Amino acid sequence: MKHNKSRNVGILFELLNYSVLERVANNDTNTASDLFILVKKYFMNKNSEIFKSNNIYSKVINNEARNHFYASRFLKYLIKEHEIINNAALNAEISSLLEDVKKIYTLDKFLNNKIQNYKLFASFKCLVDDYRTKQILSSEDRMKCESIIFEHLIHNENLHREEIFIKKLNEEELEERNLAIYYVMKKFCNDYRYSLKEEQKQCLFKYLSSDEKSFSRWSEKKIRNILEEITNKIDHVEDSKIKEILDTAFFKYRKIVEKKELGKYLTDIILSFELKETLKLF
Repeated sequence: MKHNKSRNVGILFELLNYSVLERVANNDTNTASDLFILVKKYFMNKNSEIFKSNNIYSKVINNEARNHFYASRFLKYLIKEHEIINNAALNAEISSLLEDVKKIYTLDKFLNNKIQNYKLFASFKCLVDDYRTKQILSSEDRMKCESIIFEHLIHNENLHREEIFIKKLNEEELEERNLAIYYVMKKFCNDYRYSLKEEQKQCLFKYLSSDEKSFSRWSEKKIRNILEEITNKIDHVEDSKIKEILDTAFFKYRKIVEKKELGKYLTDIILSFELKETLKLF
């Protein structure tokens, strides 16, 4: 059964998520931030074919069916829904995405990462392509693809996992958030539930769900509060080395605020919340 994973929107989205988490785990936050930017650029533009296609892949992941009959009907609807996407435009956008990935990351390493839902997304892509061309899959391969999707829909564990942070969002934020943001944040917050502070999780959500100006305004307010806390605390610090560190931090974050485009400093902003927690010790 032939399948080109570099042309599979669902797999590319999973690979981006995995790569971000893997880079964060290895303290390479600059690369992680750059990859987050690609998520925003390609998977949050509602007018793009990638966004439309990934929306359908998200439905495969995030839905369930009572039995094979309903799973079969739901799969049929999803395949027809994907038919309206402009395949030529979609492939052009995917090519552009891969070129951008190459500027940040080793493409072979990116594509060779193992992801949890590979078989599911590969099966759906094969069925979508088969429906469009009417000549790709044998009867055996088509049955195998359908079985993989049916079993997922009937026994969908994704719907029953603990959802951290997402449950704390208010109703307005839940309505405004698209499936891509939900899926990134659920995976990220579940994997880093014990190492990320609440404001750091909130910062990542704001970064993904807001435009650049809104995120900059939100971040500026947060950083100004931290600058004020440094000012209030620094006179009470007796250790000269710690005082020097706080002076350096104050100068650094003041410069970031002055530059206004705070989206470029995501890593520094996330780390600022660590500093905020440390200040409580003084």
